[in-house]
Amino acid sequence: MADRPTRIREELQRASDTANEDRDVREQLRSLDEGLMELVGGDKTEDEPPHEDRLAELEEKLAGLRDRSEGETSGHIRNAERLLGEYRERRETDE
Repeated sequence: MADRPTRIREELQRASDTANEDRDVREQLRSLDEGLMELVGGDKTEDEPPHEDRLAELEEKLAGLRDRSEGETSGHIRNAERLLGEYRERRETDE
């Protein structure tokens, strides 16, 4: 399961890299990437899983950014959303 957050972050970074035309979207994607890093292992202990409400908030923000973006950027955000959904489902079944 630890690999999935890495893949989510990679998609967010790709989306940020392709969001050349929209600086606001690019900056928000970078912020979400940093937030995800903190949620899944940055300053937190390995034993403390991310809170569901924080993951839901991240999903909501990704959906909003996807709606505001186009093309390749939107595709990367969609991939990140899918991976995040899989991560949440896996966590729920592991609990």
